[in-house]
Amino acid sequence: MIKNKFNKSYYFLFLISFIYLIFNLNNDSGYWFDEWSTLFCSDPSAPIQIIYDRINGIEGVGENTPKIYFLILRFFFKIFGYSAENGRVFSIIFFISLIYSFYLLLRLFFKKEESILISGILSLNPLLLWMANETRVDTFNIFFCILNIYFFFKSILKKSLKYNSLYIISGVLMLSIYPLTISILFSEIIYYFFFEKKRNFFFLFFTIFTLYILINYNYIIKNITGLISPQHAKLQLNFFFTYFFNTYFGNKYFGGFYLSTLAILFFLNIKKNFNQKLIIFSVIAITLAYLMIITAYFFSINIATPRYIDFIVPIIVLVIIYNVINAAKKLQKKYTDLTKLCIYIFVILNIFITNNNKPVKKPPINSALELIKSNDLKNIYIVPDPYFSTYINSVNFFKVNKFILIDDQIIKEKKLYSFAFLCLNNPRFAVNKKELIDDINCQREFDNFKIFKSIYITDFKIILYKSNN
Repeated sequence: MIKNKFNKSYYFLFLISFIYLIFNLNNDSGYWFDEWSTLFCSDPSAPIQIIYDRINGIEGVGENTPKIYFLILRFFFKIFGYSAENGRVFSIIFFISLIYSFYLLLRLFFKKEESILISGILSLNPLLLWMANETRVDTFNIFFCILNIYFFFKSILKKSLKYNSLYIISGVLMLSIYPLTISILFSEIIYYFFFEKKRNFFFLFFTIFTLYILINYNYIIKNITGLISPQHAKLQLNFFFTYFFNTYFGNKYFGGFYLSTLAILFFLNIKKNFNQKLIIFSVIAITLAYLMIITAYFFSINIATPRYIDFIVPIIVLVIIYNVINAAKKLQKKYTDLTKLCIYIFVILNIFITNNNKPVKKPPINSALELIKSNDLKNIYIVPDPYFSTYINSVNFFKVNKFILIDDQIIKEKKLYSFAFLCLNNPRFAVNKKELIDDINCQREFDNFKIFKSIYITDFKIILYKSNN
């Protein structure tokens, strides 16, 4: 009876995950610069050549992420509407898809009960839930990584032309979406060479590499000749103590607990780990991803940031939970249900405590617009910026309330009685210090207009102007 109740309760994890998806979508309305850039590079109203120029940095700062993500998102916007909110819906769709794909992958090796449990725990991972609420490539990328791993093992198990073809297609897509996933492909090569010991599969690897190079030749040349190496992604000493677990699991306390649990239980269950094919592959993939970061550092390529290898989060969760369950089974059969109950409580507490501790704090745009609306103003001025202006015009609250974005020329023509200056004032995503003087851009003056009210909220200074006449 208890066991049956536990089996049914696995679905409760997905329900909690869904609640958090909706909560974050409704309550964390802001975008940060990287998301502005996504919108800018996927505008369905812009000609395709302009989109290419934006991605390549000819019109703007450019993107390191290959264009396939932006083109598919652009197509999604064209069908369902170009809005900031729909950008997040796109990420949520791929979050749900990656969880389901992960379940299908697990079912190749585990019973239904364990597969649902591990997938449910993954659906409550803090980083994945945060990324589901961002208009960035992450959930899209992780979905294709899991899909590729699924078809890799399906090809080995079935040995059919259908699955070999799907494996090749998924491999080319995975690399084309996010080249750092090459560590996944090398993990498959190493796993196949040492644990399958057959030679016919290497033709598939060769085909994937060849097609990827042919399709993405220009992108590869561009990045080899002018590789951008951000200083914020430079390898730091604390990497060797945290391995990004503090970000992957919400904070340093939960991250430390998960890392310690993995380190201890993995060696206690060493024999079982190396008897399970998917766990062997996961260990190889995790190891190669971290080695890729370290090796890149010696070539002055700075990729030591959690999101650059966030595609390993699902398999990290798998290895941890697999070892927790096996450790419990070693003790006694009756402890397994108690262990599952503890896991439920822990993962729910994990997201409950850390959900507001997101890696990037975003400006609360809806709150700012609500304040402007409460002062009966429709005209909004912002510091000229193609990224922020593209974003604010795409916000549903802005469109529904029929706000009008004005520029310097309109103000000079003196056709306005009043307007609101919505100024980004040292936003948290751009600065680390909590208390700074007002951003110089927020100190602008306008001829023939005077300030009648200034409002400070997090990340914004809202200055209300009215005409001197």
